Amino acid sequence: MFSDVSGNDVVSISVTRNTIGLNENVQQQAMIFGYKALKLGCDSQNNEATVYSLSDLQQYLIDEDTDERQQLINTVTGWFSQGNRSVKVCDLGNVTADTINDLDQYCYIAISGYNWENIATQKNILLNTATQQLNTPDKACYIVGSLAFDQFNTNTKDRLVGYKSLFTIGNKSLSSNSQMAAGAVGYELSNYSPSSYNKVNPMTYRYLYSALPLSDEDKRLNQQLINDYYTNCLVSPPRNTTNAKSLLFPGSLTDGNDFTYWYGIDYIRFILVDTITNLLISASNSSINPLYYNQQGINRIKDAVNNTLANCAAYGIIENNYIVTTIDFPNYVTQNSGDYKAGIYGGITFEVQPLKAMKKIRFNMNVSDLIN
Repeated sequence: MFSDVSGNDVVSISVTRNTIGLNENVQQQAMIFGYKALKLGCDSQNNEATVYSLSDLQQYLIDEDTDERQQLINTVTGWFSQGNRSVKVCDLGNVTADTINDLDQYCYIAISGYNWENIATQKNILLNTATQQLNTPDKACYIVGSLAFDQFNTNTKDRLVGYKSLFTIGNKSLSSNSQMAAGAVGYELSNYSPSSYNKVNPMTYRYLYSALPLSDEDKRLNQQLINDYYTNCLVSPPRNTTNAKSLLFPGSLTDGNDFTYWYGIDYIRFILVDTITNLLISASNSSINPLYYNQQGINRIKDAVNNTLANCAAYGIIENNYIVTTIDFPNYVTQNSGDYKAGIYGGITFEVQPLKAMKKIRFNMNVSDLIN
């Protein structure tokens, strides 16, 4: 169970493994999707490629100089402006379906390498995938899309608000800057590598090095829209403090939660499955300390979960007030005789509280006159 101090309902999740969980650095698995911008997908080539630099992208681009081609270039430019991690690219130009099946099985952060326009009427495969396939607690995949503020209206609200799988970036208008923002943000969302020395810092006010910010006036005019749609925007950094061109704000998914809220849930799922799987395998191959289906075995599983959650607290993912409970061996097997016969134990539950970003500070100042 995962609770949110901001008033969200407790999220109950069954911890299971999917294909992406087999990857090393699973939450760094990112992909940029172009639209009719790449040669990929032809009979003579694979459907995707890994690029290691902006210049490396050139070999996969179509020859014709189209808007779609340039939009993808801008997205990849934004990606590599944040760092030198490689990224996979793929093209949706030949996809006839409305959604991408099983995207969460091989991709954690999916970045749109094309502008999102005419949301109310135009087919958008990535947006459809986010809203129709990925918006459940057990899914671990997030779509990043950049769009103009005029796309946020009553005709599109049901497609743009309330989705834990969707990370939108609002812009005054669509330009090269919009797609650089999408690429840069996608890099940051997939760049965590949690440890005691590399904590999961909030996405709020994240430095971006290529995309330009909104003007103060544009942000002021669109502030209510930003609030209502839980969209993100780029704001100006403080002067003379950084070489970043802009800051990401507020770092939220369109369900209103910080990105790190769901990132934390996913991290716990993936690391727990790995930890317990490794424990079961190593214990089954140990003649000194095997693990059996009894109270001692349940206690060892509980200890492993406690240790994992302690690490998560040290990594800046959750508060250090987590609770782990188990149903004791006699009661569980009495209530679940079929599970015992199959060697299944499902009596462990844990509750954690995510750490949240501090986004704004409100001061209260009392001024008094020294002269009575």
